[in-house]
Amino acid sequence: MADTKPSERTVTRVRNPADQIPVVYANSIEVGMSVFDVVLILGHVLEASEENITIQQIMKVALSPQHALVFSRLLAANLSQYEKLFGPIPEPPEGSDLPIAPEPPSVQSSSAVRA
Repeated sequence: MADTKPSERTVTRVRNPADQIPVVYANSIEVGMSVFDVVLILGHVLEASEENITIQQIMKVALSPQHALVFSRLLAANLSQYEKLFGPIPEPPEGSDLPIAPEPPSVQSSSAVRA
């Protein structure tokens, strides 16, 4: 296998039936990082008022920095294709408050980004 180039490898994907793959809807995401990984915590806004936002954290996804980089490129390419097919994705109005949850205690991050 040492002489096999990555482009010559056979990749076997074990696929679950569609009804066995969990579907997660998230309208809140927290991003944290450490030297070894990038962590995405997906959440769902349960309530939002002028004083309070309640977000239920529903899934944590940890990626190596390399996988996170590839994921960001795939996401950007897919969003570009989406906009070609359906038009520009509107951004939130300037000054609007996006639901942002507090920093998750289990993620070490000096520069967390939230969207």
